[in-house]
Amino acid sequence: MNVPHLPSLLGAFARPDDESLLAGGVLAQHHAAGARTAVVTATWAPDSRRTPELTDAQSPRRRRTAP
Repeated sequence: MNVPHLPSLLGAFARPDDESLLAGGVLAQHHAAGARTAVVTATWAPDSRRTPELTDAQSPRRRRTAP
């Protein structure tokens, strides 16, 4: 089977807005040219509203039971 090659670009950033401030133009240009683009933002602060959810996801109990 001949599968066409589709270029991909993944941007990984530490904080929200970094993708637009640091690489928004590059991501938009590649997307417009047909590349698959995605962004990962890896932010976790103790005062985040998602702290309970993220803490639970990282707990040893959760890791043992995760598929």
